[in-house]
Amino acid sequence: MYELGVRAILKDSLGRILLVKNLHGIHADKWVLPGGRVDKGELAKEAIKREVLEEVNLVFDPKFLTYSEDISSNSTQYYLTLFFTGKFSGTISIQGGELGECRFFTADEIAQHDNIGFGHKEVILGVI
Repeated sequence: MYELGVRAILKDSLGRILLVKNLHGIHADKWVLPGGRVDKGELAKEAIKREVLEEVNLVFDPKFLTYSEDISSNSTQYYLTLFFTGKFSGTISIQGGELGECRFFTADEIAQHDNIGFGHKEVILGVI
């Protein structure tokens, strides 16, 4: 059974991509795209809108972009992640206690960074 996740590729006016640094979970101390799990009974587009608002206080108009599949190292957990892009509005501010910081990165910075959550770098660099 897959665990369904959603992630947002949010670009600023300079084409840089917003990444957030998680404090907990499988991406602890890693830079990742904003997002998270789809709750039971929730549509993916609604989940990514909720996650972006909860994490970085932005209103997001998602458009599906691509997906990725991953298997945990011990082959017991399967992940299906849907990636969205689109326009956003508001002032970025970290919400709740899940994130340590957030900032925009250039494609070159992402390519050279060694602390990006698994699968995120490959998707980002494959679509920009």
